[in-house]
Amino acid sequence: MIEYPSLIICIWKDMIPPSSLHRISSTFRKLRVLDLQDASIHSVPDELAKLFNLRYLSLRNTNVRKLPKSLGRLRNLETLDTRNSKIKKLPAGINNMKSLRHLYMYCYITPNDFMSYIATQAPSGICKLNSLQTLMSVEANTKIVRQVGNLSQLRRLDITKASARRVIFSSTPASKDLFNWALEKLPHWIGSLANLSFFYLDWSKLQENPFPLIGSLLNLVFLWLNRAYDGQRLHFLAGCFPSLKRLALKELKHLNHVKVEQGAMPSIQEVTFLHYQKSKILPEGIEHLSGLQELFLREMPEEFTKRLRGY
Repeated sequence: MIEYPSLIICIWKDMIPPSSLHRISSTFRKLRVLDLQDASIHSVPDELAKLFNLRYLSLRNTNVRKLPKSLGRLRNLETLDTRNSKIKKLPAGINNMKSLRHLYMYCYITPNDFMSYIATQAPSGICKLNSLQTLMSVEANTKIVRQVGNLSQLRRLDITKASARRVIFSSTPASKDLFNWALEKLPHWIGSLANLSFFYLDWSKLQENPFPLIGSLLNLVFLWLNRAYDGQRLHFLAGCFPSLKRLALKELKHLNHVKVEQGAMPSIQEVTFLHYQKSKILPEGIEHLSGLQELFLREMPEEFTKRLRGY
């Protein structure tokens, strides 16, 4: 939770009846932080919109199903957390929260023993909130696809139910059509997200190497590719990923060769290869990663393990 130098109220499970939220709204007008995580509440009263100074609101792990339209009057709200609540759709009033920086809104599920999550539907105008730094996770629709590139302050972005038809860059399965989502290629505007620091790419099945487009993102520090690329080769060029510290390549089933040029990923500290079944040797040029502190090799083929012992 973000701390603010003013009045803070944190409420945990079974500590407050829902009716008390009305009293909080009328009594603590200068409230800046309201943490209702795990509280036994099913709704949010309109009176909450009177907390004009509110900067942080968490409804995480509650039974709230719907946000009131009046919540859009919280013009100073900077963080809204609805993770693992019952909220499936945000009201249009959210577009009035011009100060909003961090929006967390997804719910974990486990279909067919596969851990995944459901994103929240958001109004298309959400991409006009120019202060947004975190947007996790929003369900794809055509208007959001066209506008998300305008969020120049974004540091963390996750979009689900993406496909080549919608041309998004992050795809996470969250329904009975678990293996049907495919992105195939990244949109050109991703190269303009200069402040992006975390990039998760899941189940996208890219046909084109994504590195020429994202390798120049100066502030990217974490890159996760899980079943995201169907090519056979990955080439880390000199000068690519200048700030990257953590890299994870997971279940890239067709990948059989990785090359690292000298000068690539100069800040890298941790690399993970998981279920890298067609690999027989370590990435070519891995010795160039002089700052590497941790190398995780998990569920690798037996031939790879034998060769590694003699490396």
